[in-house]
Amino acid sequence: MSYLFSWRMQIAAGQLVDTNRPIYLIAEAVGYESEASFCRAFRRATGRSPGIWRSERRQEAELAEARHDQEV
Repeated sequence: MSYLFSWRMQIAAGQLVDTNRPIYLIAEAVGYESEASFCRAFRRATGRSPGIWRSERRQEAELAEARHDQEV
């Protein structure tokens, strides 16, 4: 069961970063019947809600890209 949980969270994390799909669609895609249950599970796994996690990762990516652009 923990393998399935980890797999779902990895897939969801990838979709959160790589797409603009709404959280409820990501929840459905990884097997959750409700957005609320997915959000609770994601928070348990990461310590952050999916929306906050998504924005933090995108900010990190933007900063990394800006640093790369300065180096080039």
